[in-house]
Amino acid sequence: MDQSESTLTESIDSHSEPKLETEYTSEIFKLEVKNLPSNFGFGVFKKFLASLNLNFVKIKFPTGGSFAFVTFKDEKSREEAFKVLNETKYKGKQLQAVYSKAAPDPILNKRKNETLDDQQNLKQAKTENLTLEEKVQNSTTPLWNINYQKQLDQKTNCIKQLLRKCTFKMDKVNEGIFFWLQKQKDQHEGMCCKLLETVASPVVDDYRNKCEFTIGFNQDETKTVVGFRLGEYKTGSNEVVEPYACKNFPDQMRSFVKKFQEFVEMSEFKPVNVRTREGHWRQLTLRTNQKKEIVAIVVFDKRDLTEEQINSAKESLKKFFETSLEQLKLKGLIFNLNTNKTGISRMDNLETLLGEDVIFELFSWQNIPNLPKCLYEELLGLKFRISPLAFFQANTKAAEVLYQQIDKISGLDKDTILLDICCGTGTIGLTLANKCKQVIGVEIIAEAIEDAKINAKLNNIENVEYHCGKAEDVLPNILKKFNKEDKIVAIVDPPRAGLHNKVVQALRKLDCLKSLVYVSCNPELAMQNFVDFSRQQSKSYWNQAFVPIKAIAVDMFPHTVHCELILLLARYSNEFISNPPC
Repeated sequence: MDQSESTLTESIDSHSEPKLETEYTSEIFKLEVKNLPSNFGFGVFKKFLASLNLNFVKIKFPTGGSFAFVTFKDEKSREEAFKVLNETKYKGKQLQAVYSKAAPDPILNKRKNETLDDQQNLKQAKTENLTLEEKVQNSTTPLWNINYQKQLDQKTNCIKQLLRKCTFKMDKVNEGIFFWLQKQKDQHEGMCCKLLETVASPVVDDYRNKCEFTIGFNQDETKTVVGFRLGEYKTGSNEVVEPYACKNFPDQMRSFVKKFQEFVEMSEFKPVNVRTREGHWRQLTLRTNQKKEIVAIVVFDKRDLTEEQINSAKESLKKFFETSLEQLKLKGLIFNLNTNKTGISRMDNLETLLGEDVIFELFSWQNIPNLPKCLYEELLGLKFRISPLAFFQANTKAAEVLYQQIDKISGLDKDTILLDICCGTGTIGLTLANKCKQVIGVEIIAEAIEDAKINAKLNNIENVEYHCGKAEDVLPNILKKFNKEDKIVAIVDPPRAGLHNKVVQALRKLDCLKSLVYVSCNPELAMQNFVDFSRQQSKSYWNQAFVPIKAIAVDMFPHTVHCELILLLARYSNEFISNPPC
């Protein structure tokens, strides 16, 4: 093989090519070997590797480079080569082997692309024959026609795959946990920790307490529809479909959506048309509770309307619903004027048209007139005030199960100081306050902190305190009054995208923090946090790493592919190898 070629590749004849049916590619198990002589020869280097009795499959290197890529048959062969090469000199130079990211296999890529094309054509053919009811269910609740136990099995398998992927990533960032991690893999089917049985939702249908409905048109734009959009406009979809076939939201919402569609059909102002960028009624958000009470938030685009026209829209909306308050159990009707010309609703201009909150009558320090109407919800025997835009778990009954599982996995007792990071309106910390010595909540959104304080007072809970600010800024000052002997446990329940890396670094830096519970509604996005918690100690990541001990999935969203993951992490110790924590 001519070394003047831009890339040199050779397969070792002693290994037969794997069958494509296994979808194996040697690129999966690859090392980059650095610090090679600049003029090394391909054949000589191949013989050198063979002399080390390494079970390699392929060698690949650029012309004139001082490094090469070597791929192996399996993970065991790669691990053995990693150790041998890092202890070996080649032509007087100490070699350095590092793990390398797999390059896509061109044959498998071609095969997969052909398969995807076939699947896409088949999917398109099937979709064309579906009814609108089936289409909207596939779009919003894609598992709606699958047996619920099979849904749970599918979600469990997804979590298993994620924890195996997490094992692979953790192995790359911390050599110090290598032997412990290998033991975990052997004991837990390749996963980095024990996975407990997935917990089912107590309610499978009609469970959502919050839904956002699009106000728009049917496919040919001849009929006003309040419902769900089948796809994004950039993909060629402008169609809104009535939502009534969907299983995941309750009847009281269905009744309100029908009533609201009647109103929009008779209104002098039209729904928003994303194609022509005309119209004004954009979105309807509904929140409900177990008493079947409703608060509605209506988004209305200003565009070029005068103040008089906007007032006319508000007045017509108010008059239409003020005669149906008892029938619909409508506790609040809120109008949001959207002035954002890009079409994205900012929800920063709320005005209550019907209903008012009475919280200022309960607490003199909250004596603020014209507060937006809030719902109140019962959860694990506690009462919570839910502001119109505040985060609250979408499945109330499953949230109770989630918080009970957090209690079990966290190991709280009367001596525990609980750090509730990203505490929101305080639901997790308040439901656990009677199990521990003190709860300290930290949240960056000021309105949520105020809700948390109100919720504490509503339930006469006094062993809590709340701090508004970034966790990485607030935590060091809070924890100055504690010492290493104090038992401190952190619970983090971040938004979908996970924790900011600075928060991970701040938690790693806290000497007194020995364990934490991570609650994620999107484990795939949170996985980078899991890996960062387990990184080897460095200037950026102080103190010993946190490693996963056990995990449990809780199904909060039946008929969808999503579930909540609770992951318990603890400070790593070499004792874990011989005496793993429970």
